[in-house]
Amino acid sequence: GFEIIGPNYDIAYEDAAANRLTDRSYYKGRGVAIWAGHHIHISDLIVHGCPGSGIRVNKGDYVTITNCHVYDNTWWSPRAESAIVLAVSEPADEQTGTKMYLTNNIVHDNVNKIPYYNPNYAWDYSPIGGLDCASYPDCETGLVSGCPWQCRYGKASQDYIIDGSGVYVTRNSDTYTNGWMELTGNTCYKNGINGLVVHRTHRCTVRQNTIY
Repeated sequence: GFEIIGPNYDIAYEDAAANRLTDRSYYKGRGVAIWAGHHIHISDLIVHGCPGSGIRVNKGDYVTITNCHVYDNTWWSPRAESAIVLAVSEPADEQTGTKMYLTNNIVHDNVNKIPYYNPNYAWDYSPIGGLDCASYPDCETGLVSGCPWQCRYGKASQDYIIDGSGVYVTRNSDTYTNGWMELTGNTCYKNGINGLVVHRTHRCTVRQNTIY
């Protein structure tokens, strides 16, 4: 393996906060980012100080991330990043066994310090809470007082943080149509909202992880 060190330690909170709506790459860079592929083996890496995720694989299959030390990431990105991520995975074949492994990683001190912002969200859209945000006029004008916090999620007016996990598998239910994932033996501590998360993902084995 090898070591990846990002610029987190040289970035001031004031600068990252000022960047939240402008979204410069410097403030959201990831350690390892793979946007599509299969038969990927990532092991024995030390990844720290990256503004975004430490290790992220989208649209993957037969992915193993093991024995990595991932810490002090996700501080400055406004993208609601998590430390180790498998997202929108896609099967490379019809095999139904376990093909995705996140195992024996040490993941800590990965927190979001900047509220989430997504410029693609319409003012009346929210992926959380189930509220009819269009029924709150203050949401359209970007006011905080008359707009529920759920409707401000991902908007310029969001002034709270509820994201940033250690090990995170997300939004795989619709795309990963066959095959299992396994999350085993990971140690996660002092991360953001959660240590280990299985979100909108079917067929996942989670065992013998330590989270605090």
